[in-house]
Amino acid sequence: MKRVRCPKCDHYITFDETQYEDGQSLVFECPECRKQFGIRIGASKLRATRKEETVDENENDDAYGSIVVVENVFHYKQVLPLKLGDNVIGRYVKGTAISTPIETVDPSVDTKHCIINVKRDKNGRLVYTLRDAPSNTGTFYMNDILTDYDRVRLEDGSIVTIGATTLILRAARGEKFLFYFYATGIEQDGCRYPFHCRKTSGTHLGFIGGRGYHPFYQPLP
Repeated sequence: MKRVRCPKCDHYITFDETQYEDGQSLVFECPECRKQFGIRIGASKLRATRKEETVDENENDDAYGSIVVVENVFHYKQVLPLKLGDNVIGRYVKGTAISTPIETVDPSVDTKHCIINVKRDKNGRLVYTLRDAPSNTGTFYMNDILTDYDRVRLEDGSIVTIGATTLILRAARGEKFLFYFYATGIEQDGCRYPFHCRKTSGTHLGFIGGRGYHPFYQPLP
């Protein structure tokens, strides 16, 4: 499979090049802007496709981590670097200024869908917090949809679903270890459901869907 980019709006169109012969001319109509344009098989200087590129999931280990976009019928696998502050994630559309755009034709992903905030805590560790933008189709964490008020603490390997697209957090080097939480049931710092961590001191705040128990983590006895 190969992709061509619309010269007007930058929308990607995927096609099976094995169905055509070298030198054959093709005409495409962009489904987004209706621009018609042509290419010649074997002669056009197409940008290398994501499928043909080598994608290193850990290439941003020494920075602030990254988001891995799992390949599906709408797009190829991508690794998107994160930065300190708000990382606004959504579908790439020409003219839309977001920090972490996904090159996809998934219609269920908004151009501004969700946000991952990256900051350092008082001990210098990176903290990843997910929230909905808000979006039209919702942001899901472990099959639970986030409300507009939910703030979810992410760890290395956390899985987030937006539309038909799956995202996996790859934390920066030194942040990759597993936490086990249990809910105290005591309100703290304005959070309804603070969680205590077995491996570190202090309290990690987070809640989801009005529950006092995080489904991803194993409760302490």
